[in-house]
Amino acid sequence: MLLLGSTVAYAAAHERRFRLTSLSLPDGWSEFLDARAKLDRERLRFRHSDLTAISRALDAAIDERAVVLGDLEINNLIPSLSAKAVLVTFRSPAQTAMHAGVSREQGRALWKQYQRVVLGDAGPEATLRYLHDNDVRFVVTAADADWFTGIPPDVLPRQRIAEAGFLRLYRLDGAEKKIR
Repeated sequence: MLLLGSTVAYAAAHERRFRLTSLSLPDGWSEFLDARAKLDRERLRFRHSDLTAISRALDAAIDERAVVLGDLEINNLIPSLSAKAVLVTFRSPAQTAMHAGVSREQGRALWKQYQRVVLGDAGPEATLRYLHDNDVRFVVTAADADWFTGIPPDVLPRQRIAEAGFLRLYRLDGAEKKIR
């Protein structure tokens, strides 16, 4: 009992270092989802209503199943938004391997490619090839993502089919490919 009391007291006093979320719920916690990608120092706050709107639009746009790619902040939420969505990567290289049914080495390679693309390190040609090679039909961004909007629309035809808050859902036109 003493250990539990000491832990709670320490966590309350050192909130940023200890990060027990049940001790310090942020304002608006019932209306927002706080998201932070490991490589991104900014924390985005998604409104639950915006996520629900994108979820409905995604479900309406996907016939049976489709590969969906999201920014660092949103990609891991996509399976919660639509059961019809298939991801290229999920959370980490190890979880990507389990999610995609590939080896850990393949999961690590997929993860590295994904990071290069969404961090803008791959360049437009490599990003276009990545989207094509992985049969990506939909992209969800948490803002106007430079890695995506930097590809001219005549090179990558796309249609914005939903927008909610700063979330945007795009259909990649001409990408009517089958899931592997």
